[in-house]
Amino acid sequence: MQMKKLFGFIAFAMMAVFSLSLASCGNSDDDDVVEASIVGTWEVTYVKASSSYPMEDVGDGLQIGDRMTFHSDGTYEDSIDIGRWSLNGNTLTVVVDDDMSLPAIMKIKKLTDKVLEVELDYGSFIQFEIKMKRVS
Repeated sequence: MQMKKLFGFIAFAMMAVFSLSLASCGNSDDDDVVEASIVGTWEVTYVKASSSYPMEDVGDGLQIGDRMTFHSDGTYEDSIDIGRWSLNGNTLTVVVDDDMSLPAIMKIKKLTDKVLEVELDYGSFIQFEIKMKRVS
């Protein structure tokens, strides 16, 4: 049950990264991150999770069609959780309120006015690749 809650938190954190991040980038061809605001509502279009544990032990998490809203006051919400978010460069940190889990720290791979792509890595436990589209 604890693993299920952790997976849910991780999924939520990924959505937060897509929604609330403000990223900037240099002129490097290797970096697709574009300066844009993450504030708004984002819908998950792609989720790839990999784990050294059987996926059934990880539990339910972010699904295609799920939405996450990042507010300009540093709070976020989705269908399961509410919490806080912060952005430092291309690093998005999401903390779920009323949760004893560690913060979800995500790397923004791409952020435009319409697209958010992030990676979340919990070491050997689980890794996520998440893509979202802005819906408002």
